[in-house]
Amino acid sequence: MRVMDFRELVLRTRSYRRFVEAEAIDMRVLEGLADLARQTASARNAQPLKYVLSTSRDMNAEIFSCLGWAGYLKEWPGPAEGERPSGY
Repeated sequence: MRVMDFRELVLRTRSYRRFVEAEAIDMRVLEGLADLARQTASARNAQPLKYVLSTSRDMNAEIFSCLGWAGYLKEWPGPAEGERPSGY
């Protein structure tokens, strides 16, 4: 990867707080992303994270209830229904 490619990637990477909930995400896509996360460096090469993947509406709702969004926006409870992730 060229240095400029990496710079462009960093500049285009943003935090997203609203999604198109009606647009389903394929479990294979989530599995690929989890595999990439698994391959990235971690302190002491400990790989301490465990992943649970979900594309189920019921499971997503349960996961959403455990999340905090935008720590500096104390009054904002997170994305409204319809703007929440369709997979975790």
